Amino acid sequence: MANSTMKDNIDQLGDILIEIFHVVGLFVVGATIVWSSAAHEYLIIMQHESGFASLKDILLLFI
Repeated sequence: MANSTMKDNIDQLGDILIEIFHVVGLFVVGATIVWSSAAHEYLIIMQHESGFASLKDILLLFI
């Protein structure tokens, strides 16, 4: 019985570690997407000669 309890505890720990890995992985992918598209586009918009973002530029950030 002790072996069964130990196995159950190890299985639970493994499940928790897998869940943590999934959450961290999704965060990394999401942060990469935000940086590569929205943040990069924001920096380009702020460098416009007019000095301000147009409505088109602002709406583009929401895509």
